[in-house]
Amino acid sequence: RMRPSVPLGLAVAAFAVAAPAGVPEPRVADYNLVPMARQAEPPQVALNPIVAPSTSAPAVVRWGELMTVTVAAVPGVNVGTPKDWVVVLSTRTLGPFGKTVGDGPAVHYPCAVEEVASVRGRLVRLSVRVPARAPRDTYHLEVAGPGGLVARRVYAVRVLGAGDASTLRVAAISDNQLKDPSSDFSGGELASGDWPRCCEDEPDSMMVQQAKELAFWDPDIVLYAGDLVFGTDYRSEYRDTLELWWSRPLATFYVPGNHDGLAIYRLALKDKWWKHAAEGIGCVLPLLKGDVDTEKVFGALACVYGDMKKMLYQRLSQDGLEYFRRILGPSDYHVDLGPLRLVGINSYSGSSARRHAFVLSLDFLGIDFGAATVDNYGGYLDQEQLDWLEAVAKDAAASGKSILLLCHHDPRGNNESAWGERYHENLPFPTEPLGLRSFQEWNFDGEWNSAGGKGRGRESQADNSGVRLLRLLARYGGVVVTGHVHADRDDEVLPGREVVAGSGLRASRKIRILRLATAGSAPLDDDGYWGYRLLEFEGGKLKRSRYYPPFGWPSVPSGNLIVQREGKDCGGGRRCPLFRIANGLPTEAEGRLRALLPAVAEGITLHARGDGRVRMEDTGAEAGGKRLYFMRVELPAVRAGRFPVAPGDQRTLEISWERAAGNRPPDVEFATCGDPRPGLPCRMDASASSDPDGDRILHYLWEFGDGHDARGRLVEHVYRLAGKYRVRLTVADEHGAQASRVVELAVVPAPACSSQSVTCATGSAVLVILLLGIWIALRRLRLRRN
Repeated sequence: RMRPSVPLGLAVAAFAVAAPAGVPEPRVADYNLVPMARQAEPPQVALNPIVAPSTSAPAVVRWGELMTVTVAAVPGVNVGTPKDWVVVLSTRTLGPFGKTVGDGPAVHYPCAVEEVASVRGRLVRLSVRVPARAPRDTYHLEVAGPGGLVARRVYAVRVLGAGDASTLRVAAISDNQLKDPSSDFSGGELASGDWPRCCEDEPDSMMVQQAKELAFWDPDIVLYAGDLVFGTDYRSEYRDTLELWWSRPLATFYVPGNHDGLAIYRLALKDKWWKHAAEGIGCVLPLLKGDVDTEKVFGALACVYGDMKKMLYQRLSQDGLEYFRRILGPSDYHVDLGPLRLVGINSYSGSSARRHAFVLSLDFLGIDFGAATVDNYGGYLDQEQLDWLEAVAKDAAASGKSILLLCHHDPRGNNESAWGERYHENLPFPTEPLGLRSFQEWNFDGEWNSAGGKGRGRESQADNSGVRLLRLLARYGGVVVTGHVHADRDDEVLPGREVVAGSGLRASRKIRILRLATAGSAPLDDDGYWGYRLLEFEGGKLKRSRYYPPFGWPSVPSGNLIVQREGKDCGGGRRCPLFRIANGLPTEAEGRLRALLPAVAEGITLHARGDGRVRMEDTGAEAGGKRLYFMRVELPAVRAGRFPVAPGDQRTLEISWERAAGNRPPDVEFATCGDPRPGLPCRMDASASSDPDGDRILHYLWEFGDGHDARGRLVEHVYRLAGKYRVRLTVADEHGAQASRVVELAVVPAPACSSQSVTCATGSAVLVILLLGIWIALRRLRLRRN
């Protein structure tokens, strides 16, 4: 028998502890401790003790900020002290599928653990400091603690470095649906065809290309609006898809789509089914005549077996939502990013009965339709989700933050339909498992309660979870990013206007709803194309959402920005090829590249040939004789009358490198505070440092000897305890050549007060004056009352 899953909303409630900005907060605090539904083919991935941040909801932090890491407590083991924990950011780690994620030798950046707290005995919260040594990049999170706890999360921390916290650059992508057969005959490539494919005739080639493009654009975060996979076999699809996506270090916020969250049941044919088929030979005759399609096969099976529901509800094989949470992390979460509150929500919620699907395969006829048949694939939110969204939105409004909502389905329902006809009723399998009705954007419970008596009860066209979400948006406003329909659309609702024509629901605040094009499946329209959005927020407001209005392109068409890595085995004694970049877009392409090169003392020189320019931006720590070099690249726009341009007509740039022979490292000099005391700021100044060749300084990196660090020419640091500390300053020039200087700093306690001390005398006088002032005020108040 199948044991029903525990609804996430009924698990241990999320604890009301405010996390620092940039650190995600899951809707259900211990989502990864909730027992999975019993299924024949569960995820073969170990339970991850790291609750937050996660792969689906990474932390977004800056140098020196505090970051909260939440892990599951080891039963019966004391949580210990900060010294008992190790938290590091890594460029290479072991992924959930047993393969290493990341290139080159692993570089580890330790985080200073400052506080440890137990939460209800089930969870442990660590307060850690983001290291300034870590360049702007996306890192894996590794944690070790008492009781033998060792855990890793792939690409769970995004370090932004310095910069304006009120500005956020976002990429938004949706509906790759890897292994969707429709992409083979209904592609959406709007490019010259000159981009390098990983496999030529494989559908994953465009996904690899998009990961490369997004890595070049270097957005602060990436929003993935669902349908990462197609949904016929989650055991292989999640693994294959994520290994492609993880080929580049992208800080991606994921939410599930309907293809990601199907509850797949296997067709349980009884023994001697040929006997049944012979008895109902008339049922299968249509399969032997003419073309075979899904409708004919399903009709034949229903004819032969009659009660399809009984056979197809016998055993849950795979629950896509369980796979999503076990591999990636929470499906509902929120995180504050400066003046913006990002909220991710699983809009394909509900029981496994509502999400019921099966993959139709008839081995005896050699027929495999390669797609799941499902009754209900529209949006749906349970009551716990709606209550949580209300609380999160209300708190955001009270905090003066704007809302950015990421979900797969548009809560307005089918936009081509009139109000009162936009939503589709949830139906029990097998009412209409072939998708022959009109397209489903959002579902509701009508006569059938899909939650088995535990839901909200009967809903309607006028009152359902989609409408309730619209009411919330009308009250609080915000930007909504959705996928699902495979077509670009950008709608704006101003205050006082109806959210949907004819609904009578008017917006109190401005609403923007963005629908995304498909990234790799069949486009909805004939003129649709594969692409992704580049968004810009300033002060919590959306300032840019459409890529190139002159051509009517809301999205960047994929395949027009080519980045090829070259010359990997070159030693740098001569000019070595590094990158070849081609821009086939009608706009300038300014981005960022990273390369693992030899860590040579004299540094390296970058050369640009062709259109555009390159300059060194930062360097990482050395590991295994290698070092990560980060560079800024600019290419001009293509000036052409039509797009896509012909192959070879792009603007191209070739980047090479060589050892910076004769380059001298910087001269390092700095001054510290003269008389440092515990608990008081100590100012340090590197203004006296210089470069003998007049080169630009890339960075000043301070290590204070107490596990903390910082960047900048002028910094301040507070030592908590008295003692002797070795302060190290490392300065790097524009070639990556580095030099360091170490100074021993004695932090001594403040002298004890004596009656002859001027400081104590001054302090005593101030105290006497304060007490006298308080006494006078109290006396005046008493006189007034009398």
